This record gives sequence, C-alpha cells and structure tokens, in this order.
Amino acid sequence: MRESSNLDTASNLDNHLIGYERLLALFKSIQKQTPKGVGLKREVRSSATYVALEFKIGNKRTSKACNCEFTEIGIVGVAELRYEIEKVKI
Repeated sequence: MRESSNLDTASNLDNHLIGYERLLALFKSIQKQTPKGVGLKREVRSSATYVALEFKIGNKRTSKACNCEFTEIGIVGVAELRYEIEKVKI
C-alpha cells in the first residue's frame, strides 16, 4: 500500500473550492507550514497581488519581495524558496 503524502498542493485541496478561494486555501495552508522566523505575506498593490517572504529578526518583521505573483505557481515557488532559506539557516 502506498503512503500518502501530507504536502499541500493545489490539486489535493478540497475539491469544492474554486478560483480565489482555492488560492487562499493553498496560501493559508502553506503559510501554516512555515518554520519559525520565516513566513509568507500577501501584498496587495494596485497592479497585482504578490507573495513576499517575511523574516522575523529580533522583535522586528521585515518583508522581502521575491517577484512571485499570487497564483498557484507563485505560491508554490515561494514555498520552495522558503525551504532553501531554511537549509541555509541551518
């Protein structure tokens, strides 16, 4: 029997969610999986909505843009960047 993976992707989220709701569900799910000190932040601008990495250094939070749009591909791309940063921190 196969082991099921617990990784969240756009395809294994609740099938009843569509469009923007599905994006928000994916974003919140991946946001909960972030390690301590590194988070995801949704930035809304007049031109589009982007995803940024947010770092906690001491008591301050700093946002750094990573040029990823608020789409399924952009959210997964930010999640991959977050894991790369986590590897470097260790």
